[in-house]
Amino acid sequence: MLKDLSTLEVFLNQRRNALDNVLHCWRTRGAEAAVGEAARSGDLAVLVELVDAFNHAPSVWNLTLCTVILPHIEPLLGANNEDYVEVSYGYILHSYLFGKE
Repeated sequence: MLKDLSTLEVFLNQRRNALDNVLHCWRTRGAEAAVGEAARSGDLAVLVELVDAFNHAPSVWNLTLCTVILPHIEPLLGANNEDYVEVSYGYILHSYLFGKE
């Protein structure tokens, strides 16, 4: 059981580090660069967290961000995790509304 907890701790630390890196990237280099950093992490949950943050900050959205995120949305739509799919649909909704303004 201790081995399982140790493995979980390593996993959670890796995810936290990836999220910290993405947040730092967003603050220093912008939203588009943060998407690239999230994609490089190889963890879909990190990308979902970032897109969800964007969905809660409408002022972040612009055409460049939409085109940068778009290639990463398809795997989220096909994911077994319902949260991933909901966040992806939120992105699509924001993109559609952004295009109508």
